[in-house]
This record gives sequence, structure tokens and C-alpha cells, in this order.
Amino acid sequence: MADLTSDPSLGTTSTIGRYFGVVSTVPSLIGTTWLYLLFVLRPWQSPLDWSALATNNPIAQPLQGLALIAVAITIAVVTHPIQFIITQAMEGYWGSSHVGLALAYRRALTQARRRETSVALQEQALAAIPPTDRRGHPWSTLMRALTFTASTTVIGSYPANPDHILPTRLGNVLRRYETRGGKAIDLPILDWATYIGMVADPGHTAYVQDQRQEMDLAVRMTAVSLFCAMVSTIALWPHGLWLLLAVLPFAAAWISYRGALSAAHAYGQAFEAWLYLNRFKLYEQLHLPAPRNSYEERRLNEVLDMLVQGDDAYEARYRRPSNDKPTG
Repeated sequence: MADLTSDPSLGTTSTIGRYFGVVSTVPSLIGTTWLYLLFVLRPWQSPLDWSALATNNPIAQPLQGLALIAVAITIAVVTHPIQFIITQAMEGYWGSSHVGLALAYRRALTQARRRETSVALQEQALAAIPPTDRRGHPWSTLMRALTFTASTTVIGSYPANPDHILPTRLGNVLRRYETRGGKAIDLPILDWATYIGMVADPGHTAYVQDQRQEMDLAVRMTAVSLFCAMVSTIALWPHGLWLLLAVLPFAAAWISYRGALSAAHAYGQAFEAWLYLNRFKLYEQLHLPAPRNSYEERRLNEVLDMLVQGDDAYEARYRRPSNDKPTG
């Protein structure tokens, strides 16, 4: 299924190099440095050789530092094509195997229960009559407001239709905007993103790309941190309390994932705005008359749906381009 992570507008400008440099190279360099320092400790020996860090580090050994950078760039180049796969995995698209579907089903149920609980809390907060304490202060009003705000925030991270819930929080944030974008005017964002991307204002597209880059960077850092955490756990398992060092990359993964959720909201909102602000350029490029009101626009987009779906029953009255002059 197409989704916001396969945004076709991303590759239509000259920012691909900057995107690669930030999204792939930076996390790769951080991960490679962590694994290098872990290797220097020689975890296959006991005890850990902490003195080796003083002599075997990129600062004390510049050539090793250059080699480390070269390895990081190589890994970034090799793994860059799987960025989309990494994001899809974190969204909850885990394949059609029995194990993948079973795991996705269980996680989706957990997400659905979380949403239902938040809906119930929101309704309770709206229906409750706040009591007052002996001094007459509505002490529970603040709690009710906090409960309402927290539950509304959680609900806002899920698609409106519970049937569209995915196994992960990141997937649900993106799914919310995938299913909502363009719905008000019957112009589904996933169907028309490629077309609008070809005619959209470059400044608008650049802003969407920036939001996408922030999300992908956070997703990439999450994946790299989890990998470093797993390697650290295995390497430090025989070394007692030194195993706690693995908490650092785990913490980095948690922080990065939280950042990915926030970035996904910003990206989804930017993508929605991008569609609404550039939809009339789409109508113009298709040589269709501009709708006079929202009713006409929805009727127009119902017809356009036949075009994007390849329905040969599509019919429309076209507008003469402004630079064309009638002949005769």
C-alpha cells in the first residue's frame, strides 16, 4: 500500500544529496563510532580493557578516525536504499507470513485498546461535574482538563476509523494523515501526491521535504540505536554490571522514536497543507475549470477519481488555456 513515507515529491528536486547526507551518514557515523569503541574494549576478553580507549580512539589515532569515517560513509551508501523498508517496518508493515500477521494483529489490538481507553477518558472528562473542596476551589477542574487534554492527544495520534489502526504508534500517526488528507474535498492525498508534486510551489514542496527529512532522521537513529543496543547487550553480557552500558543506546532509541512520532505529526500536517494549497494548480494543469464552491469541487474530484483510477468512462469539460486564441 502506498503511504506518506513513499512521498513522490521528495525526489523531484536537487535536495537528494542533502537528504542522504543527513538521514544516512549522520546515524551511520554515530553507530559506527559506538561499535568501534565497543570493539576496542575487547569484550571477548575478561575483564574489559578500558586502557585501550586512551590509545585507540579517533583523536589519538587520526588514521583510525579517517578509516572510521570511510567505513561509516560506506555503510551509509549501502544501507540508504533500505530507508523506506526501515520506516515501513516501524510503521507495522511486517509482511504476509503467518508470524508477521499474528504479531501485527496482537500489536494492533493493543493499539486499539489504547485508543478506546483514551476515548472513554475523554468522554468521562467531558461528562464529569467537577466537585469543589471545602474552600470552594474547583480542584478537580484542573484534573479534568488535564485528562481531557491527554486523552485528546492520544486520540489525535490514531486514524479516525478504528478499522485503519496499525500495530505501531508511528504507523498510526502516519495512517491518520494518509486517510484524512484531502478527505474534505474528495481528493485522496495518496492518489494525487505524484500529480500535485509535479506542479506544486517549490517552496511548499521544500518545506514538506524538510519535515520528511526530520522524520526519516529520527527513524534511522532509532534503528541504528536499537542495533547498537542489541550488539552491546550480547558483547557485554558476560561482564556483570558493565551490561548497563547497553542502556545508553536503548535510551537513545527511545528518545529517537519519540522524536519520530513528533516529526511524523509535523510531516503529516505539512503534507496535508501542501495538498490543499496546491490543488488549484492541479486543476489548472489539467485544464479544468476552477470550482466555484466546495460542492462543485467535491463533484469535480469525484470525476477526477475516475481519471486517476484509469476508468475509461471518465468524461470532463476542459477549459481553454489562457494563451490560446480562437481561430477564424
